[in-house]
Amino acid sequence: MIVLSVGMQKAGSAWFFNLTNDLLVEAGHADARRIRERYGLEAIMTRANCNIDRPSALKLGRLFVPHRRGETFVVKTHEAPTLTSDFLARRGILRATYIYRDPRDVVVSLFDHGERIRREGIASSTGFDRFTTIELTIAFVAGLLPIWEAWTRPGRALVFRYEDLLANPIDEMQRLSTHLGLTTDGETLKSIVRRYQPQAEGSGIGKLHFHKGRAGRWRERLTPEQIEACERSFGDDLPRMGYEPA
Repeated sequence: MIVLSVGMQKAGSAWFFNLTNDLLVEAGHADARRIRERYGLEAIMTRANCNIDRPSALKLGRLFVPHRRGETFVVKTHEAPTLTSDFLARRGILRATYIYRDPRDVVVSLFDHGERIRREGIASSTGFDRFTTIELTIAFVAGLLPIWEAWTRPGRALVFRYEDLLANPIDEMQRLSTHLGLTTDGETLKSIVRRYQPQAEGSGIGKLHFHKGRAGRWRERLTPEQIEACERSFGDDLPRMGYEPA
């Protein structure tokens, strides 16, 4: 099976990818990074967290090779579903998850990330350094909501909220395990979750792109005018996403 771990930017998608990968490894499957090396998929599964970008027919076709050889593994994307991903899901070859976050917190996190890149002169492939104003960032985040809409249509993916994962990681991991057809005991789930706590020694926390990670930071960081701009851009979607308007 190919597991497609999809996430809204700055919604813990790297964290969730690594949790999923570790869950599969504990169940006896290969680490996604080993799959990448074993099958020469470096051009498809890029960066630290095996991001395939758009799940196109070409890329999913390449991933079909290890699937045919009996491999179960996870790859990551931020992109919308495609005809090919839908087709493979209907055939039981691909199983998707999707994680999202309060878009107002996404605005704050993206803007802070962009400022940090510019301030520290970090070489980055994300392009977040272009978010020089909150208004530019709000416009970008508004463009992510059609992707949220697509992935949260019934039957397309098992949907998670970042805030729920923060508050109840074991319960959310159990949901994930069941979705993937795994039988995972509680101690194993706790062990996986602990690996990605900021204080964990030798953890994979460096791959998670965490900086603050708290929910509700928009209330502290955004001005009333910026909050109003958020309401204009995506306020109608907030209740549907499970969030209260300002």
